[in-house]
Amino acid sequence: MVRKDERGVVIPAPLQFNNPASASQPRYDDEHRGPAVTDSYELSHCRIDLAERSEGWPTPANLPPGTVDFARSVPEDQRANWLRRQANIEEADRHIASAMRSGELPIWVAPIGEPECLVAPGAIVEVDHATVVSGVYRPPNDRGWLYGRPLFVKCDDWAKFAARIDSAKKPARENGKSQSRSHDGDERQWLRISKAVRILHRILRTRLAGQEPAPWIDPPADPFDAECENATHRHRRTARTSLIMRRALLAGDLTAHLVKDDRSHPLPGWAWENSSAAENAFNFNWLPLNPLQGHDLGEFGNWRCFVSRDDLKAWLTRSDIADIGGLPTLPAPFDHDVRPDQLSYREPSDRPFVELTQALTWIAFAVSVSCNEFSFMESCKFGPFAKGGWPNALRTAMAGFSDQASAGKIRVRGRYVANYSDHTAAAQANTDYLSDTQLRDFASFDSLYGGLERGSGLACQGDVLEQALSGRGDGWRHVEVCRAELLNAFPPTVREKPEQVTKQRKRPGPAPDPDWPHAIAKVTQDCISAGYTRPLKRGGKAAIQTMLLSYMADKDKHFSDDIAAKHAETVIAALPDN
Repeated sequence: MVRKDERGVVIPAPLQFNNPASASQPRYDDEHRGPAVTDSYELSHCRIDLAERSEGWPTPANLPPGTVDFARSVPEDQRANWLRRQANIEEADRHIASAMRSGELPIWVAPIGEPECLVAPGAIVEVDHATVVSGVYRPPNDRGWLYGRPLFVKCDDWAKFAARIDSAKKPARENGKSQSRSHDGDERQWLRISKAVRILHRILRTRLAGQEPAPWIDPPADPFDAECENATHRHRRTARTSLIMRRALLAGDLTAHLVKDDRSHPLPGWAWENSSAAENAFNFNWLPLNPLQGHDLGEFGNWRCFVSRDDLKAWLTRSDIADIGGLPTLPAPFDHDVRPDQLSYREPSDRPFVELTQALTWIAFAVSVSCNEFSFMESCKFGPFAKGGWPNALRTAMAGFSDQASAGKIRVRGRYVANYSDHTAAAQANTDYLSDTQLRDFASFDSLYGGLERGSGLACQGDVLEQALSGRGDGWRHVEVCRAELLNAFPPTVREKPEQVTKQRKRPGPAPDPDWPHAIAKVTQDCISAGYTRPLKRGGKAAIQTMLLSYMADKDKHFSDDIAAKHAETVIAALPDN
């Protein structure tokens, strides 16, 4: 398993050489190569770090032809993932090589018997792949004084360079530009939440040594397969770390903040209920927020997640952070009562022409979602995507839209490209209205770019890389729909629009379970004995809910958090005042 330092840079195992006298020494202490440069990383380590960061990058728009050709030899089920990773690693190598030649990434050496010195960019005649991978300057055409020397990068220089490249390569969230900003220079106060998770992971690895970190995860299929068993154990440690961090954020023991420039905004506890969104934050420092919830966090949508260094340090000193508690079950958020409701109705944006994605989600769900929102809402299962049948609803909406548009009832415009994956051509093409026959031929909705491809139904996002390998057909990008004609063809109905629904008297629900009074009495007594008083401390109500649910579970009865929250109010009302 790779090790990382406090900056998150990978620390590989030291390389060994054939000289018996230095067989047990790492490369930078080998007498033939010279000592290491102080406060630096080896260039080979930097390359490994950027390659790891590239795991979170999207597939490059222009794939190298040689890489695409070689990908045909990779098994079909592995081809897409291999192509994405290989193309990004090659791009990472190009970034490093270019920065070395331009002087953007200062290179240092430490000759034997001489002080360490900065290498002038002009002294680096060429940077080939072998130099970047090995970290030793050994190009095929330069045998000058620099040849054969290990190359080093100062820690601060690398942290800034890697953060800038990684930030620029992350998927765009708004207007085609990334809104992320590195805060490595302000880490006296803030720490990226991904780093906080890695710190917690290292602490748990020590505290849980010899223990099973996540016994609720099934063992490997073949217990005698050592590699599979090790992989499962690593997966269990990672799962335990993630759940402990989420438990702290939900209970209010630790607060995350959205930070940009010199501004910050605290995140509510309920924002961490969605596991997919939380995992995205723990890996990429961006927390997807459900746009259908009536929260006031919209302006912070592209800000990155940080935690206070002081708060994290105080929380890590607690003795109970490694306790398994009720894992994998997590508590209700401490601010459950103020969590905003989710919208079940939202019309397309008030513009003459709206995105095709907004139009189709309006038809399918009565909730209009933009193309950018669609991508992360679907992966996090926000809103209508929480239901498993949403693809069928969207497919039906596409068919109905195609019928109405091809009949001339809805105007549709877009940019035609001979190769749907050609981003440059899509940006330069003219916008034209689609004819009735084109709307029949191009009736396959691509949710990735909000466009129309040949065929019907939905274009599977999983086929994007496969089509890049085999050559993608023509299609329409930047597709927009006339809003007035869309609402005329698919008007809001009384059933769908909340403000028009006639309130009906609710039918009486089932009688409360007879064991609830016993549970309330028992938990009230336990809370008073434990010193609970009003007003409760942060996370107190969630703890009471958990106790109530545990009591009922012992009776082989299971209830939702909402029911437990309702009965928790009765317990709280009976507690003494502070």
